[in-house]
Amino acid sequence: MNKVSNLTSASGLKGFNTEDDLVHYYLGNPQALWGGVIFDVDSNGQISSTNPSYVLRINGSSLPTTNTTDPSSCRTDNDPSCPPSLYLSSGYLFLQQTINFVIFEEFFGVFPQINVSVQQFIKAPYVTKNVFLSTLSAIYIVIGLIFFFFFLFSFFFSFFHSFLFFS
Repeated sequence: MNKVSNLTSASGLKGFNTEDDLVHYYLGNPQALWGGVIFDVDSNGQISSTNPSYVLRINGSSLPTTNTTDPSSCRTDNDPSCPPSLYLSSGYLFLQQTINFVIFEEFFGVFPQINVSVQQFIKAPYVTKNVFLSTLSAIYIVIGLIFFFFFLFSFFFSFFHSFLFFS
């Protein structure tokens, strides 16, 4: 994979002999490393020409979170602020597609025309809670409980009052 070696030296990328070396470097310099590519190699250090495989290890601070705290977010197809959509601009998909192109060209002699499309699952429309109705219901329940407890108190008071004075 001379093209990968040339790319590494020309672009300022850093190579490591083992995955452990990569992890050790990352632990000492977490902000200096955006990500790493670990190729599955045989005992001779060669990538399999019949079944090339690799793993991407990306610095977690470089990728967007997929957790959403606002239930109204991510409701349209082209929402650039939606956290999962940020994978498109983070560089992760670009790196993955570039490596795939190099593998196809190097091992199979073809440069495929691959169209990558990322689409979210459909979400139901977001319906806001009616705060006024929720508050009114809570007040109604509290007032109802006050009258209920007042009734119980007066009933037991009159019962015990008549029991104590008329016995």
